[in-house]
Amino acid sequence: MRIKIFERLKQSFSNFVCGIHNLIKWLPVIWHDRDWDYCYLYNILYFKLKNMEQLHEEYSDLFVNSKKKIRQLKIAKNLAKRLFEENYISNVIMGQEERYDLALKKFLRNDKNSTDLKWFERCYEHADYMEEQDREYLFNLIKKHICGWWI
Repeated sequence: MRIKIFERLKQSFSNFVCGIHNLIKWLPVIWHDRDWDYCYLYNILYFKLKNMEQLHEEYSDLFVNSKKKIRQLKIAKNLAKRLFEENYISNVIMGQEERYDLALKKFLRNDKNSTDLKWFERCYEHADYMEEQDREYLFNLIKKHICGWWI
């Protein structure tokens, strides 16, 4: 009887310490969270996936297929980070910033007959396409593998 009570107290204390540790670890993420934009959800997801990846790496020698799970978590983590950072248009125009600036000026002047404007619109369409691909890949990866990401 005394052993069970002692084990319960020990487990309760361990859970309390773990909870405090999690509060400290998550505080910066939650502090910067805002409810008005979905990108903050990607940041929370990124942080969670990063922590899970680190835990799986730490205990990788104990489990079968741990390298495969770590790779899945790394891909999901990187996709969540890319979606949070929203750098898709920057990636599309990389090396063509001057042309982009010129096209932006024409867009703001409402110059409808410009080939630069057509290029500008194609850049944004491609950026939207890349973002949608990342979003689909991330959530399909989570849907398919989330039940295997435990230790």
